[in-house]
Amino acid sequence: MANVPAKPRNTKGEPPSQQDTEHGFNPTRKSADGRKAQLNLYIDMELKREFRSIAAANDMKHGELFEAYQEFWKKHH
Repeated sequence: MANVPAKPRNTKGEPPSQQDTEHGFNPTRKSADGRKAQLNLYIDMELKREFRSIAAANDMKHGELFEAYQEFWKKHH
């Protein structure tokens, strides 16, 4: 029979502690309520300015305005 060597063990080791990571960021952490998540995306600067001004004019947080846009889109599509 063929002599097949055993697969090597994963040698990555333990993940870094929370204190060792930059700014204490933990990408595997879930928020306490399990509802909020960060959304990173690139958009046109003019669209960003308009979005921020609409949120400020309506005294809304950016996430609240985004959720309102999402609900509007769901109702009309």
